[in-house]
Amino acid sequence: MIEVTEKEFYRMLDQLEEDPEWDEEEAEAQRFDPELNEWHEINMKDARIQNRRINQLCFSHCVFENVVFDDFFIYDLYIRDCTFINCYFKNLQIDQAFVEEDILMDIRDSNFLNCRFEDITIEAFQMQSDMGGTKFYQTKFEKIYFGIDIALAACSLKECELERAEIIVNEIFDNLFEKMIIKDSKIQAQFSDNIIKNTEMIESVLDIVHFSKY
Repeated sequence: MIEVTEKEFYRMLDQLEEDPEWDEEEAEAQRFDPELNEWHEINMKDARIQNRRINQLCFSHCVFENVVFDDFFIYDLYIRDCTFINCYFKNLQIDQAFVEEDILMDIRDSNFLNCRFEDITIEAFQMQSDMGGTKFYQTKFEKIYFGIDIALAACSLKECELERAEIIVNEIFDNLFEKMIIKDSKIQAQFSDNIIKNTEMIESVLDIVHFSKY
């Protein structure tokens, strides 16, 4: 794993947007796989990344600590086996209206520890997305809107807070919700085989439905 500074990461993003043809040696030095359009095994701390419009953002086996991601438009988001510690995600939008192609969000086997998500909007029903095997601990979600064909499965949310959220998704199943506070929120999904422990719902609605793709 290599350490990446804020300045280096901005330069990597600029190159990704402006010149998709990477030099092979430089790509390897930056832990970037041009074929998968993916960064792997990078470690970034104490940074602020903001005001970006990105077609595709992919990370695998990366660690981010005390990083702020602010004001992002992303068309495809892939996160696999990554860890985020004390990170802040603000003004993030994944919206099908900005592109002609379908949108995919795929987050798997990752960890979010003491993070915060605020003003997040994700809208795309044309392609199945997934969030699986991911753990959230002491993480706060505020002003969240999900209107997406996504399955939330085999995830763990412990000591998290969800406030002023509207979540309209396909399936929520086989998850653990423990010591959560859900406030002023609406969740609409096919909801099954979840474990809920010591979770408080305050002025919130859980609407259990079945979505059809046809």
